[in-house]
Amino acid sequence: MPVIDPTITSVTPNNGAMAGYYYITIQGKDFDRKTTVYIDDQAATSTYMSATELSVQVPAGKRSGAVDVKVVTGAKGTATMTGGFTYNAPGGGGQQGQAPTITGITPNSGAMGGYYYITIKGTGFDRGTKVTIDDQAANTTYISATELSVMVPTGKRSGAVDVKVVTGKQGTTTMAGGFTYNVPGGGGQQGQAPTITSVTPNSGAMGGYYYITIKGTGFDRGTKVTIDDQEAVTTYISATELSVMVPRAKRSGAVDVKIVTGAKGTVTLAGGFTYR
Repeated sequence: MPVIDPTITSVTPNNGAMAGYYYITIQGKDFDRKTTVYIDDQAATSTYMSATELSVQVPAGKRSGAVDVKVVTGAKGTATMTGGFTYNAPGGGGQQGQAPTITGITPNSGAMGGYYYITIKGTGFDRGTKVTIDDQAANTTYISATELSVMVPTGKRSGAVDVKVVTGKQGTTTMAGGFTYNVPGGGGQQGQAPTITSVTPNSGAMGGYYYITIKGTGFDRGTKVTIDDQEAVTTYISATELSVMVPRAKRSGAVDVKIVTGAKGTVTLAGGFTYR
């Protein structure tokens, strides 16, 4: 059986501080769970995300400048990106790492009461990243170098406020007016209504106790799902995906699927699931 060499298509971010101990994402193909990564010939702690993505902790640099990134799979396939990562020279005005970016915030509005989750997408995030919303620290969970899950704090005022991201390597970016606290009293709808774009599979046995995936927007960690008015065990995957255990049916045929988020946004997909 010939060895299949992996490929490296990108390293994000592709530079950082000499001190190391922050995370980068390597994308390519043909990675496996035994893949080892070397940066400037130093073994780097890596986490297999998929056959096309690795999350890698950068080791402390031996020297500043561009260095090679090497990937070796468990099957002994090898790929090297020459000069694929750059250790920044110390003393760059306090900016130790590449500034992150924010490309999107979902949902980008919600209730003044806070305590629901939003997803921030961008580049250059690491496990030390912190987020502030209207200058208030927000509980932040690192998902990847391009995604953060953030609990919105209670608002000090309604309206558009700034969202600021500071990485562990002190790169900073601000999205002016990136999040909006809704004015209280909007007919009881405290947060932005979620949406449902798909239910997969959208039918199943009456006995229940199997899982379906619901995709859409505006989900948070407090989201609850009912199927035919029966509460279903729900696992939050992201702001756009839920894993739901289907309850035992009361009747056969098409039934409604309802989602209520922790921010009290609600959506119903009429006939969204069918008990066979």
